Amino acid sequence: DEVLYLDGTITLPVVVKRVEPVYPPPARLARLEATLRFQVVVDEHGDVIEVIPIKTHPLFEQSAVEALRRWKYRPAMQGGRAVKVYLLVTVEFRLIG
Repeated sequence: DEVLYLDGTITLPVVVKRVEPVYPPPARLARLEATLRFQVVVDEHGDVIEVIPIKTHPLFEQSAVEALRRWKYRPAMQGGRAVKVYLLVTVEFRLIG
């Protein structure tokens, strides 16, 4: 089953369940913040089946990947059928207050 790149013929997948990553304690202690980018593969069922780091940080990556694998999407559609697609996702780690 081929993974498609998004184009004008494909309806984007939509997040229906977003799981927030755990803020890694060493990063919190160091007051570090980060913005990570990943390419994920969302399958025909709306599940994240692959997470490929694009811009990452060693302290945050594992937590972000674990959270992303639990995200659920309304799948991408092409010609009335659900398709497997690549999607770019950003995960932000921000300290509050």
